Amino acid sequence: LDETTGQPIAGASVVVQDGAGLFVSQYDTEEDGAFRGTLVPGHYSYRIVTEVRKTSDPEDFSIDAGKTTSIRRELAAPGTLSVQVRDEMGRRVPSKITLVGEFPTANQGQDPRTFLYDLAVGEAQRATAFDSNRAEFIEKTWYLPDGSLRVEVRPGDYFVVASRGLEYDVHIAPTRVESGSTVERLVALKRGVATNGWIGADLHLHAQPSLDSEMSLEDRVASLAGEGLDYVVSTDHNFITDYLPTIGKLGLQDWITSSVGLELTTFEMGHFNGYPLKLDPGNVRGGDFVWAGEPPDSLFAQLRGLGKHGAAGT
Repeated sequence: LDETTGQPIAGASVVVQDGAGLFVSQYDTEEDGAFRGTLVPGHYSYRIVTEVRKTSDPEDFSIDAGKTTSIRRELAAPGTLSVQVRDEMGRRVPSKITLVGEFPTANQGQDPRTFLYDLAVGEAQRATAFDSNRAEFIEKTWYLPDGSLRVEVRPGDYFVVASRGLEYDVHIAPTRVESGSTVERLVALKRGVATNGWIGADLHLHAQPSLDSEMSLEDRVASLAGEGLDYVVSTDHNFITDYLPTIGKLGLQDWITSSVGLELTTFEMGHFNGYPLKLDPGNVRGGDFVWAGEPPDSLFAQLRGLGKHGAAGT
């Protein structure tokens, strides 16, 4: 339960170790905050892990044969971070928020897995600075399609870093997030580089349709807009993807546009990108092409045949 509100905490991970410190089981709490499991009689300890609270200290308990042991635990509430990002004209602007924390300088140069997070109990990995002289880590990163963010975070002292790619100045604000409280920040991003007559583009991108990516189309498009890109090309492996419906769904059509592309991927002949391509909505891969065992001439001919404006020349 949340110690402030008394409300159940769903989705918490309860990690159980035996008396020798070996991991023996793990349970996820349900919507009512409850979990249930069966253990061999003996002495154990448990820890509770969530994304937005400090992991609980180990708590000992015992299991007796034929009996049920009940556990009731209250966890300190997370803090809430609310950020609104605007541009020079006061518009809600697609952007990126990075929550940066600092760890004790005594830990500089040490493996962060030994003091910053514990993968064994399921805590999230937190990236640290490449520069060993900087005792910083990234708590969390969000991309904001509409410049608005309201999330629960672990209490602590942070820097809220607002950015929008290479063209805008970075805004950094020291911020203390306390348990059960809400911190609000209004950020005005200013363009630092004049780019009249130029566009920011990324012509090689993967998302969930590619086997090597788990990023949803919504997250991919939000990240591209948040990094200040104007034009992007989808190039999933052997899958023709169109970002435009997602751009429209997120209301980003005034900020970014895209072309349909493909990374034609083979085992024998390499990988080849082509765009703009036509999308076949009736095809499970977005278009028909054959790559296995095909020589380069056949691969290139198929790519040109998929061209949005007709087959291209050589």
